[in-house]
Amino acid sequence: MNKKRWVFVIFLILIIFGWYKLFYKTYNINAVTTDADCVVTIDVKRITNTLIWNFITTPSQWKISTSSSKKDTTVSWKDVIEIPNYVFVFHKKNEPNNAWYTRLKIKSIANFEKSLRQNNFEKINTNEYVNANLGLYIIQYNNEILVANAAVNNKQLAATTAVQLFTQKVFIDKALLQKAVQAKSHVAVLCTKNNFLKDDAVVTANLSKNAITIDGTILPNDEYKFDQQNLNYASNALCTINFTQPSLPIYNLIDATTKDKINKALNFNVDSVVLQSNKQYQLSIDDFINRADSAVTYTYDDEFNKIEKVVVNNVQEPTFNFTIKGDSVAKIYTYFNGNKLLEPTPNGSLFLPMPFAKSYTSLQTQSQLVIATNNKPLQTNVTFNGVCFFNLLVSKIPKNLINYLPNNIIKAQSNIEQINAAVTYQNSALQINCIIQKKKNDLPIFSF
Repeated sequence: MNKKRWVFVIFLILIIFGWYKLFYKTYNINAVTTDADCVVTIDVKRITNTLIWNFITTPSQWKISTSSSKKDTTVSWKDVIEIPNYVFVFHKKNEPNNAWYTRLKIKSIANFEKSLRQNNFEKINTNEYVNANLGLYIIQYNNEILVANAAVNNKQLAATTAVQLFTQKVFIDKALLQKAVQAKSHVAVLCTKNNFLKDDAVVTANLSKNAITIDGTILPNDEYKFDQQNLNYASNALCTINFTQPSLPIYNLIDATTKDKINKALNFNVDSVVLQSNKQYQLSIDDFINRADSAVTYTYDDEFNKIEKVVVNNVQEPTFNFTIKGDSVAKIYTYFNGNKLLEPTPNGSLFLPMPFAKSYTSLQTQSQLVIATNNKPLQTNVTFNGVCFFNLLVSKIPKNLINYLPNNIIKAQSNIEQINAAVTYQNSALQINCIIQKKKNDLPIFSF
């Protein structure tokens, strides 16, 4: 064989090896139980390939590593578990919303035990471990583990799931799981049909160099109808939330306990405001402003003479506008007034339940009620036809407010510019579209 043929053979071998390492993927159904109603599918190779490509195409972020003589004795998660082509995280029917599971294979028992000690896991018995800070609960079965959310109070749920996977071997139907795998996305969420869904639904998330896009089509059961209208908003507002009046079957999906929590948070009865005669709702937070607020206190001198003391505080508060449009908004205003939620002032009817800023309630027209800090209708410049709309200018949030968030969230959102989500309703189906846009730079969209 001459030199050219050797070069060709070697090149062909490299191509096949590269294809196998980067693109060839397999999956097994034995990672999900048969009673799963929601499965999050993470395509590890697709995510890895995207990150590699983004790294190659952004040379400004290349760094020259320096060798260190100090030996690192910590155990990486890559040394503990075998990373499959697809990671499946699932929820089971009739279990708490925070009960999620994933099955993984241990690469090294020694490294696994060392990692448990390194991360301060508490050993419950011979094969169960928990870490409340990390929120993880682990059940070991030979060289495999079931990782569950430690927030689930009933650990028996995790034990039952472990028996299903490791002993009974009752797994999800392959054709069902294949719907998420064949979505060919970085992350896919499969929701099986239920009381709300007429058919199984798959929502996908894809990562690019500049954004994360989320798309999906959901087909609700026939009794759940959605109203689609023109929703107006201001493009420069810090945050906008618009949605049309939910039909009664949809509104009744909110249980009494959740409604009670909403009532306590809002300081009024939400059932008296969310009326079927309403058309749409809109909350627009324009910005946060600094305002000087003075408070008068009194002290007394040695002769008991009253001395007035004025304390000036600089407060930061939102400027916002909450609008309800519909045929019976006058009833809502009457409800507010009758329940002493309004206080007459020279500037208008002060809305007492709002603790963050002075806001005023007014009937702008017979079909429009406004609760706003400036007591005026919202000035809009964009129209969206749909069921629901959400827009958040992350870069516009004051930094001092972001500092109240946990450190990992502060770091993760530091390079996000905007989050935009919309839901439309066509042909009895809901179309979900969301985009998380990063800032215009070469930095990755998320930092961890």
